Amino acid sequence: MSDKLKKPPVRDISDLKAKLGLAKGPSKQAPGGAVPPPAGVVAPPGAGGVVPPSGVVPPAGGIVPPAGYRPPVQRQPQQQAAPVDEGPMEPIAMHGNKQLILNIAFGVGAVVAFFGGCQCGKMVLIRGWVNKVTTDCQKITKTLKKVNRVVRRMQAIDNTYGLVDKRGRPVKEYSPEFGNKAIKLVSDLANIKEAEVFGIFYNLLEAKDRPVVGRLFIYFAALRRLRYQVVSLRKFEAAQAEMLLVMTKEGGQAVSKEMGKVAFGVYSAGPGQVALTLLDPKNAVCGKKLNEPCGKKAPQGYKINDVSYAFKGGKPEQRLTRVNVGAMGGLAKCMTSNSAIQQRIWFGHAAWSMYRMYRMAITKTLHDIQDQAKPSEIYKVYNRYASRKKVNHYVIF
Repeated sequence: MSDKLKKPPVRDISDLKAKLGLAKGPSKQAPGGAVPPPAGVVAPPGAGGVVPPSGVVPPAGGIVPPAGYRPPVQRQPQQQAAPVDEGPMEPIAMHGNKQLILNIAFGVGAVVAFFGGCQCGKMVLIRGWVNKVTTDCQKITKTLKKVNRVVRRMQAIDNTYGLVDKRGRPVKEYSPEFGNKAIKLVSDLANIKEAEVFGIFYNLLEAKDRPVVGRLFIYFAALRRLRYQVVSLRKFEAAQAEMLLVMTKEGGQAVSKEMGKVAFGVYSAGPGQVALTLLDPKNAVCGKKLNEPCGKKAPQGYKINDVSYAFKGGKPEQRLTRVNVGAMGGLAKCMTSNSAIQQRIWFGHAAWSMYRMYRMAITKTLHDIQDQAKPSEIYKVYNRYASRKKVNHYVIF
């Protein structure tokens, strides 16, 4: 009973609801179709029965918060934005262990394919090298047969028409036969080429055979030099043919014949004086007055210093006497011909000296070929590689 007595009286809150705008009015729906809040919930002033967008819920029980009170903000679950259609989407990449294993598998496969392809390419390429070397060696061997034959024949004619005789004495007789034969031989050397497989061939040779490649280049260079020397010799011979003819056997006989027509004579050069002179055949005179050319007749006298001297008859002071000057040694040797013949002899000896220089250069080149290039050894090595069969399977070095 005491508790009931102490219970405070019920307060009429209708006025309060009216102040807060919660009093029930006519039964009409709020503008905009808003639904009034449930019973017991006091809406803030001016809310019009709409829940605040901020999500703030006023205190329950119809208690009016004091001035300046700011109720706590309750976090609402984050709403997902509506998807926007931006066209077809790219496939989503895989992640995780499955993708890692797949990437490793792809990497290993690529490495294996790379090394496998390289090895196959290496085998095919080296097989091509070996067969190409065999083919090129066959071409070189064919060329070596031809040029080696040229060298052997050049050596033979160089010995046949040598510059010294069997006793080692210098030969003083020129023969055009050497040049005539040599120029025909070196015509085959015009189109020779160096080895076409220098780089590949050298690497595929055995170590003991590798020096032959360098000797091949020395050989071909010497052959070109030999051809140049022979061609130069022939040009010189053509330019000096007349002078070199004096040094031939036939030319020497012709000069001796001309010299046999030359004689010395003594004539009166004044009171109590005599002079020795060369009786040049071109100055021979005939006839009673010694004013006619002799032709094929024997000379009756000679014209000396514009005066005709006779062997017989005439004035004693103009009489010519033949003399023998063979005992005069060197003087007689120097005066055994007229100036024209003497010049021919001098020019002939000068041309012969130049010819010997050309010949000595050719001889030296032939010796260098044998000593440095060694053609027979070059041929043996190249022929050994050219004679092997071509490779029909893969070869790995």
